[in-house]
Amino acid sequence: MCDYGRVNTYKFINADSRINGPFIRKEGTLVHVEWEEAFSHAAIKLKSFKADEIAFIGSPYATCEDNYVFKKFAQSVVGSKHLDFIRHTDSQFGDEILRKDDITPNTAGCELLEISPLKSGFNFDGILNAIKQKKIKAVYLIEDDLVSKNPELENIFAELELFIVHSTNFNKTTSIADIVFPAATYAEKNGTFVNFNGRVQRVRPALATVDVDRALDGLSLSRLDKFGTKFDRWAEKNKHDALSTWKILNSLSNFFNNKLKYNLAEDVFNDISKSVKAFSKLDYDKIGDSGILLESFNQELQTNTQVKTI
Repeated sequence: MCDYGRVNTYKFINADSRINGPFIRKEGTLVHVEWEEAFSHAAIKLKSFKADEIAFIGSPYATCEDNYVFKKFAQSVVGSKHLDFIRHTDSQFGDEILRKDDITPNTAGCELLEISPLKSGFNFDGILNAIKQKKIKAVYLIEDDLVSKNPELENIFAELELFIVHSTNFNKTTSIADIVFPAATYAEKNGTFVNFNGRVQRVRPALATVDVDRALDGLSLSRLDKFGTKFDRWAEKNKHDALSTWKILNSLSNFFNNKLKYNLAEDVFNDISKSVKAFSKLDYDKIGDSGILLESFNQELQTNTQVKTI
Protein backbone atom coordinates (compact mmCIF):
# COMPACT_ATOMS: atom_id res chain seq x y z
CA MET A 1 0.00 0.00 0.00
CA CYS A 2 1.29 3.49 -0.87
CA ASP A 3 1.62 6.21 1.78
CA TYR A 4 -1.48 8.02 0.50
CA GLY A 5 -3.58 4.90 0.88
CA ARG A 6 -2.22 4.12 4.33
CA VAL A 7 -2.75 7.65 5.66
CA ASN A 8 -5.97 8.77 3.93
CA THR A 9 -8.29 5.93 3.01
CA TYR A 10 -9.66 5.20 6.49
CA LYS A 11 -10.56 8.66 7.83
CA PHE A 12 -14.16 8.63 6.58
CA ILE A 13 -14.96 5.44 8.53
CA ASN A 14 -15.34 7.16 11.91
CA ALA A 15 -16.08 10.66 10.63
CA ASP A 16 -18.94 12.68 12.09
CA SER A 17 -20.50 12.65 8.62
CA ARG A 18 -21.26 8.90 8.76
CA ILE A 19 -24.86 8.05 7.91
CA ASN A 20 -26.79 6.06 10.51
CA GLY A 21 -30.02 4.57 9.25
CA PRO A 22 -31.93 5.47 6.06
CA PHE A 23 -33.29 8.91 5.19
CA ILE A 24 -36.22 10.05 3.03
CA ARG A 25 -36.76 13.58 1.77
CA LYS A 26 -39.97 14.99 3.23
CA GLU A 27 -41.03 18.56 2.47
CA GLY A 28 -37.56 19.33 1.18
CA THR A 29 -35.62 17.90 4.13
CA LEU A 30 -33.93 14.52 4.58
CA VAL A 31 -35.63 12.83 7.54
CA HIS A 32 -34.44 9.70 9.35
CA VAL A 33 -36.84 6.76 8.98
CA GLU A 34 -36.91 3.07 9.87
CA TRP A 35 -35.53 0.58 7.37
CA GLU A 36 -38.91 -0.93 6.50
CA GLU A 37 -40.36 2.48 5.66
CA ALA A 38 -37.35 3.30 3.49
CA PHE A 39 -37.59 0.02 1.58
CA SER A 40 -41.33 0.37 1.05
CA HIS A 41 -41.02 4.00 -0.03
CA ALA A 42 -38.17 3.27 -2.45
CA ALA A 43 -40.07 0.36 -4.00
CA ILE A 44 -43.25 2.39 -4.48
CA LYS A 45 -41.28 5.22 -6.08
CA LEU A 46 -39.32 2.93 -8.40
CA LYS A 47 -42.49 1.14 -9.50
CA SER A 48 -44.05 4.46 -10.48
CA PHE A 49 -41.64 4.68 -13.44
CA LYS A 50 -41.22 2.54 -16.50
CA ALA A 51 -38.07 0.41 -16.39
CA ASP A 52 -36.66 2.36 -19.33
CA GLU A 53 -36.97 5.60 -17.34
CA ILE A 54 -34.63 4.40 -14.58
CA ALA A 55 -30.82 4.40 -14.79
CA PHE A 56 -28.34 2.71 -12.48
CA ILE A 57 -24.79 3.84 -11.69
CA GLY A 58 -22.43 1.37 -9.99
CA SER A 59 -19.21 2.16 -8.19
CA PRO A 60 -15.49 1.27 -8.36
CA TYR A 61 -15.43 2.00 -4.62
CA ALA A 62 -17.94 -0.79 -3.89
CA THR A 63 -17.10 -4.48 -3.62
CA CYS A 64 -17.62 -7.03 -6.37
CA GLU A 65 -20.51 -8.44 -4.35
CA ASP A 66 -22.19 -5.04 -4.08
CA ASN A 67 -21.79 -4.26 -7.78
CA TYR A 68 -22.91 -7.72 -8.89
CA VAL A 69 -26.13 -7.59 -6.88
CA PHE A 70 -26.66 -4.00 -8.02
CA LYS A 71 -26.46 -5.18 -11.63
CA LYS A 72 -28.90 -8.03 -10.94
CA PHE A 73 -31.29 -5.65 -9.22
CA ALA A 74 -31.14 -3.20 -12.13
CA GLN A 75 -31.55 -5.74 -14.92
CA SER A 76 -33.46 -8.66 -13.39
CA VAL A 77 -35.59 -7.02 -10.69
CA VAL A 78 -36.34 -3.59 -12.20
CA GLY A 79 -35.70 -4.50 -15.83
CA SER A 80 -33.57 -1.50 -16.80
CA LYS A 81 -31.01 -1.56 -19.61
CA HIS A 82 -29.26 1.60 -18.41
CA LEU A 83 -26.24 0.71 -16.27
CA ASP A 84 -22.72 2.09 -16.02
CA PHE A 85 -19.97 3.07 -13.60
CA ILE A 86 -17.41 5.85 -13.64
CA ARG A 87 -13.64 5.51 -13.66
CA HIS A 88 -11.80 8.01 -11.48
CA THR A 89 -8.25 8.68 -12.62
CA ASP A 90 -5.65 11.29 -11.76
CA SER A 91 -2.72 11.56 -14.16
CA GLN A 92 -0.75 13.48 -11.51
CA PHE A 93 -1.23 10.83 -8.83
CA GLY A 94 0.48 7.75 -10.23
CA ASP A 95 4.15 6.82 -10.03
CA GLU A 96 6.20 3.88 -11.27
CA ILE A 97 6.31 2.13 -7.90
CA LEU A 98 3.05 1.78 -5.94
CA ARG A 99 0.70 4.56 -6.97
CA LYS A 100 -1.52 4.22 -10.04
CA ASP A 101 -3.52 6.85 -11.91
CA ASP A 102 -6.64 4.88 -11.00
CA ILE A 103 -7.48 6.04 -7.47
CA THR A 104 -10.28 3.53 -6.82
CA PRO A 105 -10.00 0.00 -5.41
CA ASN A 106 -12.30 -1.90 -7.76
CA THR A 107 -12.34 -0.53 -11.30
CA ALA A 108 -11.10 -3.90 -12.57
CA GLY A 109 -13.85 -5.67 -10.66
CA CYS A 110 -16.51 -3.47 -12.26
CA GLU A 111 -15.09 -4.18 -15.70
CA LEU A 112 -15.00 -7.93 -15.16
CA LEU A 113 -18.57 -7.90 -13.84
CA GLU A 114 -19.59 -5.85 -16.89
CA ILE A 115 -21.19 -2.98 -15.03
CA SER A 116 -22.24 -1.57 -18.37
CA PRO A 117 -25.43 -1.02 -20.36
CA LEU A 118 -27.28 -3.73 -22.19
CA LYS A 119 -27.82 -3.38 -25.94
CA SER A 120 -29.64 -0.10 -26.66
CA GLY A 121 -29.13 0.96 -23.05
CA PHE A 122 -27.44 4.22 -22.04
CA ASN A 123 -23.88 4.53 -20.76
CA PHE A 124 -23.05 7.37 -18.36
CA ASP A 125 -22.95 10.08 -21.04
CA GLY A 126 -26.17 8.71 -22.48
CA ILE A 127 -27.78 8.75 -19.04
CA LEU A 128 -26.89 12.42 -18.56
CA ASN A 129 -28.24 13.35 -21.99
CA ALA A 130 -31.41 11.35 -21.35
CA ILE A 131 -31.94 13.17 -18.05
CA LYS A 132 -31.76 16.49 -19.88
CA GLN A 133 -34.27 15.19 -22.44
CA LYS A 134 -36.58 13.89 -19.67
CA LYS A 135 -36.20 10.33 -20.94
CA ILE A 136 -34.50 9.23 -17.72
CA LYS A 137 -36.56 10.31 -14.72
CA ALA A 138 -34.94 8.29 -11.93
CA VAL A 139 -31.33 7.41 -11.08
CA TYR A 140 -30.11 4.85 -8.56
CA LEU A 141 -26.48 5.48 -7.54
CA ILE A 142 -24.28 3.47 -5.17
CA GLU A 143 -21.21 4.49 -3.18
CA ASP A 144 -19.78 7.27 -5.33
CA ASP A 145 -19.89 10.98 -4.47
CA LEU A 146 -20.14 12.09 -8.09
CA VAL A 147 -21.39 15.61 -7.31
CA SER A 148 -18.39 16.51 -5.14
CA LYS A 149 -16.05 15.34 -7.89
CA ASN A 150 -18.10 16.96 -10.67
CA PRO A 151 -20.13 19.98 -9.45
CA GLU A 152 -21.82 20.38 -12.83
CA LEU A 153 -23.73 17.16 -12.14
CA GLU A 154 -25.71 18.79 -9.33
CA ASN A 155 -27.94 20.72 -11.73
CA ILE A 156 -28.39 17.66 -13.95
CA PHE A 157 -29.35 15.31 -11.11
CA ALA A 158 -31.61 18.02 -9.68
CA GLU A 159 -33.85 17.55 -12.75
CA LEU A 160 -34.66 13.98 -11.70
CA GLU A 161 -38.00 13.02 -10.24
CA LEU A 162 -36.27 10.37 -8.10
CA PHE A 163 -32.65 10.11 -6.97
CA ILE A 164 -31.71 7.18 -4.71
CA VAL A 165 -28.22 7.05 -3.23
CA HIS A 166 -26.25 4.55 -1.16
CA SER A 167 -23.45 6.28 0.75
CA THR A 168 -21.26 5.72 3.79
CA ASN A 169 -21.18 9.45 4.60
CA PHE A 170 -23.27 12.54 4.00
CA ASN A 171 -21.83 14.54 1.09
CA LYS A 172 -22.84 16.78 -1.80
CA THR A 173 -24.45 13.87 -3.63
CA THR A 174 -26.63 12.81 -0.70
CA SER A 175 -27.61 16.46 -0.18
CA ILE A 176 -29.71 16.35 -3.36
CA ALA A 177 -30.96 12.75 -3.01
CA ASP A 178 -34.58 11.83 -2.37
CA ILE A 179 -33.74 8.58 -0.58
CA VAL A 180 -30.45 7.82 1.16
CA PHE A 181 -29.45 4.34 2.30
CA PRO A 182 -26.46 4.05 4.68
CA ALA A 183 -23.76 1.83 3.16
CA ALA A 184 -21.29 -0.09 5.30
CA THR A 185 -17.62 0.75 4.75
CA TYR A 186 -14.98 -1.75 3.62
CA ALA A 187 -14.00 -2.12 7.29
CA GLU A 188 -17.48 -3.29 8.27
CA LYS A 189 -18.29 -6.03 5.78
CA ASN A 190 -17.20 -9.10 3.88
CA GLY A 191 -16.45 -8.78 0.21
CA THR A 192 -13.87 -8.72 -2.56
CA PHE A 193 -12.02 -6.20 -4.70
CA VAL A 194 -9.92 -6.77 -7.83
CA ASN A 195 -6.75 -4.69 -8.09
CA PHE A 196 -5.06 -3.38 -11.23
CA ASN A 197 -3.02 -6.60 -11.57
CA GLY A 198 -6.13 -8.75 -11.55
CA ARG A 199 -5.67 -10.02 -8.01
CA VAL A 200 -8.90 -10.74 -6.15
CA GLN A 201 -8.55 -9.74 -2.51
CA ARG A 202 -10.93 -10.20 0.41
CA VAL A 203 -12.03 -7.68 3.02
CA ARG A 204 -13.46 -8.74 6.37
CA PRO A 205 -15.26 -6.74 9.05
CA ALA A 206 -12.80 -5.18 11.48
CA LEU A 207 -15.55 -3.07 13.04
CA ALA A 208 -18.93 -4.14 14.35
CA THR A 209 -22.11 -2.46 13.12
CA VAL A 210 -25.69 -2.76 14.28
CA ASP A 211 -26.02 -5.48 11.61
CA VAL A 212 -22.62 -7.21 11.80
CA ASP A 213 -21.21 -9.00 14.85
CA ARG A 214 -17.51 -9.62 14.30
CA ALA A 215 -17.66 -12.74 16.47
CA LEU A 216 -19.71 -14.43 13.76
CA ASP A 217 -16.85 -13.92 11.29
CA GLY A 218 -14.22 -15.71 13.35
CA LEU A 219 -12.17 -12.60 13.98
CA SER A 220 -10.23 -11.71 17.11
CA LEU A 221 -12.30 -9.79 19.62
CA SER A 222 -11.47 -6.67 21.58
CA ARG A 223 -12.49 -6.02 25.19
CA LEU A 224 -15.44 -4.07 23.82
CA ASP A 225 -16.55 -7.10 21.82
CA LYS A 226 -16.05 -9.52 24.70
CA PHE A 227 -17.57 -7.62 27.59
CA GLY A 228 -19.94 -5.08 26.05
CA THR A 229 -23.62 -5.91 25.75
CA LYS A 230 -26.41 -4.31 23.80
CA PHE A 231 -27.47 -2.61 27.02
CA ASP A 232 -24.10 -0.88 27.51
CA ARG A 233 -23.98 2.56 25.89
CA TRP A 234 -20.18 2.43 25.77
CA ALA A 235 -20.34 -0.80 23.76
CA GLU A 236 -23.03 0.31 21.33
CA LYS A 237 -22.32 3.97 20.67
CA ASN A 238 -19.72 3.36 17.95
CA LYS A 239 -21.77 0.82 16.00
CA HIS A 240 -23.11 2.41 12.84
CA ASP A 241 -26.54 1.52 11.50
CA ALA A 242 -25.42 0.67 7.99
CA LEU A 243 -25.65 -2.31 5.64
CA SER A 244 -23.64 -3.65 2.74
CA THR A 245 -25.12 -2.41 -0.52
CA TRP A 246 -25.93 -5.99 -1.58
CA LYS A 247 -27.92 -6.48 1.63
CA ILE A 248 -29.91 -3.30 1.05
CA LEU A 249 -30.78 -4.40 -2.48
CA ASN A 250 -31.57 -7.93 -1.32
CA SER A 251 -34.13 -6.54 1.14
CA LEU A 252 -35.50 -4.01 -1.33
CA SER A 253 -36.09 -6.76 -3.89
CA ASN A 254 -38.63 -8.33 -1.50
CA PHE A 255 -41.03 -5.60 -2.59
CA PHE A 256 -40.77 -6.73 -6.23
CA ASN A 257 -41.89 -9.87 -8.06
CA ASN A 258 -38.37 -11.08 -8.87
CA LYS A 259 -36.75 -11.39 -5.44
CA LEU A 260 -33.03 -11.77 -4.75
CA LYS A 261 -32.23 -14.55 -2.29
CA TYR A 262 -28.80 -14.07 -0.76
CA ASN A 263 -28.00 -14.63 2.90
CA LEU A 264 -24.24 -14.00 3.01
CA ALA A 265 -21.63 -12.15 0.99
CA GLU A 266 -20.15 -15.57 0.31
CA ASP A 267 -23.42 -16.61 -1.35
CA VAL A 268 -23.09 -13.64 -3.69
CA PHE A 269 -19.49 -14.47 -4.53
CA ASN A 270 -20.38 -18.10 -5.22
CA ASP A 271 -22.99 -16.83 -7.69
CA ILE A 272 -20.34 -14.60 -9.28
CA SER A 273 -18.06 -17.63 -9.57
CA LYS A 274 -20.76 -19.53 -11.45
CA SER A 275 -21.85 -16.64 -13.68
CA VAL A 276 -18.70 -14.65 -14.51
CA LYS A 277 -15.98 -16.46 -16.45
CA ALA A 278 -13.05 -14.57 -14.91
CA PHE A 279 -14.06 -15.75 -11.41
CA SER A 280 -14.78 -19.34 -12.43
CA LYS A 281 -14.15 -22.00 -9.74
CA LEU A 282 -13.13 -19.44 -7.12
CA ASP A 283 -14.47 -19.23 -3.58
CA TYR A 284 -13.56 -17.35 -0.41
CA ASP A 285 -11.35 -20.18 0.84
CA LYS A 286 -9.28 -20.21 -2.36
CA ILE A 287 -8.84 -16.44 -2.23
CA GLY A 288 -7.49 -16.70 1.31
CA ASP A 289 -5.63 -13.94 3.11
CA SER A 290 -3.22 -13.11 0.28
CA GLY A 291 -5.70 -13.00 -2.58
CA ILE A 292 -5.48 -14.88 -5.85
CA LEU A 293 -4.48 -13.77 -9.35
CA LEU A 294 -7.12 -14.20 -12.03
CA GLU A 295 -5.60 -16.28 -14.82
CA SER A 296 -7.64 -14.76 -17.65
CA PHE A 297 -7.61 -11.19 -16.31
CA ASN A 298 -6.15 -9.31 -19.29
CA GLN A 299 -8.06 -11.38 -21.85
CA GLU A 300 -11.38 -10.75 -20.07
CA LEU A 301 -10.77 -7.01 -19.79
CA GLN A 302 -10.20 -6.69 -23.53
CA THR A 303 -13.71 -7.99 -24.23
CA ASN A 304 -15.50 -5.51 -21.97
CA THR A 305 -17.19 -2.29 -22.92
CA GLN A 306 -15.18 0.92 -22.68
CA VAL A 307 -16.45 3.09 -19.82
CA LYS A 308 -16.56 6.79 -19.09
CA THR A 309 -13.60 8.34 -17.25
CA ILE A 310 -13.82 11.32 -14.94
